[in-house]
Amino acid sequence: MEQERAFKGIWIPKEIWLSKDLTMQEKIMLVEIDSLDNEDGCFATNQYLADFFGISKTRVSIVLNNLVEKGYLKSKIIYKEGTKQILNRVLNICRPPYPTNVKEGYITKVKDPIQQMLKDNNINYNKDINNTDEIKEKNIKKEKFVKPTKEEIKQYCIERRNDVDADMFFDFYESKDWKVGKNNMKDWKACVRTWERRKKENYTNRQNKGGNVFFDILREEGKMK
Repeated sequence: MEQERAFKGIWIPKEIWLSKDLTMQEKIMLVEIDSLDNEDGCFATNQYLADFFGISKTRVSIVLNNLVEKGYLKSKIIYKEGTKQILNRVLNICRPPYPTNVKEGYITKVKDPIQQMLKDNNINYNKDINNTDEIKEKNIKKEKFVKPTKEEIKQYCIERRNDVDADMFFDFYESKDWKVGKNNMKDWKACVRTWERRKKENYTNRQNKGGNVFFDILREEGKMK
């Protein structure tokens, strides 16, 4: 459906024509919007204005945002009642007196309102995902450590095909109240794998000195020389 216009020729108000705050493109854009600004405002889309002026939609967004920032134009998004679905974007010309204290320079980083809304929704969606991940991680950290039985340790050592003494492992950490250093144990299977690795790395040394992994751990913790 073609946008209705109250065509007023090419006459431009002197406040706009003589304004040093506006580019020529911004002045012409204002005139076109003014001709389409009836009682209910101008409903022309960025695509319509882009086709009319032979410029890109991105350039239209930049020009419109500049006019809004400079106080010559008002932009309002109309949503479907009770939802965030956009029905229309309404533009209204601001009437004199126009602002005289506009800062020099022009805004260049401007987004189409619909594109900006989609970007904001995407940001919020990512935040929700990140927050969910953080909550899950916190819940995992809050899970109470479950002490294994000797049978569970033996079974895990069999699965690993290592020669860790499950009875010694259990008695050692039972005596330490299942702590690693000064901290509570978080994963007993990881500790089993540590014993397994230490046995492999220090096998030759233990053979020569008659040591074992139990004494190696005590040495590393400074409880035995």
